[in-house]
Amino acid sequence: PADFIPIAEDTGQILPLGEWVLARACEAAVNWQKIGTQPIRVAINLSPKQLQQPHIAAVIEATLIQSGLPPHLLTVELTERMLHDQQEAVADTLRHLK
Repeated sequence: PADFIPIAEDTGQILPLGEWVLARACEAAVNWQKIGTQPIRVAINLSPKQLQQPHIAAVIEATLIQSGLPPHLLTVELTERMLHDQQEAVADTLRHLK
């Protein structure tokens, strides 16, 4: 991640890559449940550029609906730096996700 995340951010590919990872993680969790695995919590990391998207909460919500993963089984991880640097925008996004 230390090598490819900065490249994805610099090339503008972090947003589609992040959405792809989110979708695949949610789909995998649902598929595991379908084969009998106990429901597990899936965690994804957001990059600062993803968090800056005004519609990131809507993207996450749509992905949960499309995959069928219950929202309580998804954890979205943010870095402390992201919380510090973008306090108001992050607070708005977190309120919407809640």
